[in-house]
Amino acid sequence: FPLTGETKTPDGVGRFVHFQHGSVYWTPSTGAYAIPRDMFDAWGKNGYERGDLKYPVAEANQVGEGYVQKFQGGFLTRNPDGKNQVSFGAIGKKYKDMGGVESPLGFPTDGEKKVEGGFFQEFEHGSIYWSPESGAHYILKGAIMDEWGKKGWEHGEFGWPTSDYSEIAAGGLKQEFQHGTISEVMGRIQTEKK
Repeated sequence: FPLTGETKTPDGVGRFVHFQHGSVYWTPSTGAYAIPRDMFDAWGKNGYERGDLKYPVAEANQVGEGYVQKFQGGFLTRNPDGKNQVSFGAIGKKYKDMGGVESPLGFPTDGEKKVEGGFFQEFEHGSIYWSPESGAHYILKGAIMDEWGKKGWEHGEFGWPTSDYSEIAAGGLKQEFQHGTISEVMGRIQTEKK
């Protein structure tokens, strides 16, 4: 049942109605979309329409055991474990371009974290790293990420990722970094410095 009448949003752009199990938000440019209660609460922690995500632009869709909802500024998820996460900005755009929760990364497992020189966000199967110099690139969990970690992550010998994880002709995988390449060929790690 509705708990409020139609109310103007604080930014004056949209309208909303709160219901027992969620809310419906509308703007002239986005249309009207429902937000489930738990996802609404997570959206609120991010600042509602004045936060990083802005207004919803799609309904919450089930993906496997979780849900994802697209907003003007990124994504809000209800992960299979019931936790909510957001992905926005340059990292959110990269995640969207990869296919979001249906990408090789899966669901986000934590929020965006600031580190010296940029940001990163962790996902079920890897991470996306962004810096002004390198842009946004993903790296999957596995031997290459482990080797990069041993070398000091983004502030170590290899620096920030400058390409996405990719397959190589020799039947392996590689990742380009600011100061070199880390490859995995036939289960063995190979490093090459620039």
